[in-house]
Amino acid sequence: MAGVGNSQSQSQNQKQEQRMVAIPTNIAIGECLSKSDDELLKQINDELEVNPALEKVSDEESGDDENISGSEGDSDNDSDNANDKSGDDDSYLKGEDMQSDGRTDYSDYDPDDSHDTDPGYGGSGGDLAWASTEETLEEHLLAQIFQFEFTPDQEAIAKYVIGSIDGMGRLHDSVYRIQDNMLREGHDVSIDDVQLVVKKIKMLDPLGVGAADLRECLMIQLEALRRIKGGLYDKAYVVVDKYIDDLGKKKYDKIRRSLSLTTDEMKQIERIITKLDPKPGRRYAETSMSVQAGYVRADLKVWYDEENESIVVESLNHIPQLQVAESYRLASRSKDIAKEGEQKRVITNYVRQADKFIDIIKNRQSILMRITRAIAMRQVEYFRTLDERSVKPLTMREVAEDVGVDVSMVSRATKERFIETENGCVSLRLFFSEGLSVGENGEDASQRRMLNEIKEIIGSEDKTHPYTDQEIADLLTGKGYQISRRTVAKYREDKLRLPVANRRRAMA
Repeated sequence: MAGVGNSQSQSQNQKQEQRMVAIPTNIAIGECLSKSDDELLKQINDELEVNPALEKVSDEESGDDENISGSEGDSDNDSDNANDKSGDDDSYLKGEDMQSDGRTDYSDYDPDDSHDTDPGYGGSGGDLAWASTEETLEEHLLAQIFQFEFTPDQEAIAKYVIGSIDGMGRLHDSVYRIQDNMLREGHDVSIDDVQLVVKKIKMLDPLGVGAADLRECLMIQLEALRRIKGGLYDKAYVVVDKYIDDLGKKKYDKIRRSLSLTTDEMKQIERIITKLDPKPGRRYAETSMSVQAGYVRADLKVWYDEENESIVVESLNHIPQLQVAESYRLASRSKDIAKEGEQKRVITNYVRQADKFIDIIKNRQSILMRITRAIAMRQVEYFRTLDERSVKPLTMREVAEDVGVDVSMVSRATKERFIETENGCVSLRLFFSEGLSVGENGEDASQRRMLNEIKEIIGSEDKTHPYTDQEIADLLTGKGYQISRRTVAKYREDKLRLPVANRRRAMA
């Protein structure tokens, strides 16, 4: 019996170790999905410089390069999965997962510093992509809440809380103020529900969003990292928790003595903390402006094959196919250098890192292809007719379930990603909607349809007496939509980029 118990214990330990190994790998895949082709190419070139075991496949060897690009008809045969490949070392990520570019040194950081992220009002456009060429922080967070089993009241709280988060990612209202404001708006919500929802929102991407201040923001990010890595990340968590003020004043010696740290440990902890993101919402404010001003490049091409009555998804990326250099592969397996322990260890480590990097890239490409196909299969009518009115309500959760990945993977894969269609270059986020209830028959109305309704109402209004947000809400209610004045205001400002009534009158 003791043998059976030991066997079960070993089996459980092995499963737990495999799960812990898979977590950093999935984080790496998620980060890879978030990168544009240009960003990924830079990362590949950097890795090629530091890892001699990694090399590009020559044109003669690559053939059709099926692992990286190509077209896809029936994706059921695609066996790649985010959890299929894992390793025991994620150092090729330079030790830092989940982070954005443009780090800030916290010694010079003012937690009260903020700036106006509103790029101003612009034209409303007139083609399919007009409402989807940018993503706000609010949209990014709303797309993720469907992974939680919220009650209707909790979902209302979540939307209110997300709407209250500022452009830097901070939530300045306390749970009691949130409850009080919602009660004033007619929502009978409990303080327990508010606390639960706020806690869940702080788990969303980007990590650190929903925090009340700098200290909490950094602790949220470190909490996720310490679960995976431990060690110095545990100590960095304590430094932020207990010594955030001293850290800002660069009193490193005081912190080091208080926690009995070595000088080297203090330096490493400082590097860990300075690579965190103090303003996790900022990247969405900056991104939405840059996308408006810049040009976009499609990652994939999607079209409807009328002859075969099927959806075709083709990769358009220019990501090179990678492989492990044969000389390093053979050397890592050779018994001739077994006695040269250090040399063998270095070579084996290079090969292991190269294998892992290649697996991450392949998973990125496979998941991106599968997510795009899942979206296209849900929107077959659009690709068949090219009529934007045929776009159906769709959530990221539905696509995640189709593909068999987490909702956050879908969110990362579709962020600022465009596809080439017979109707031009279109954002993948175009095909998602929150789903708004239509009162008379209970159907869902896509966010796009609602935006078009608001756009048409404002476009046809008497410019000397433009409609207020409440009047627009009333007109929509008369058409069977259930929408509040607050939602109309958000859609008008955040998505249509149209001014309030009195400013529209002044501009007429």
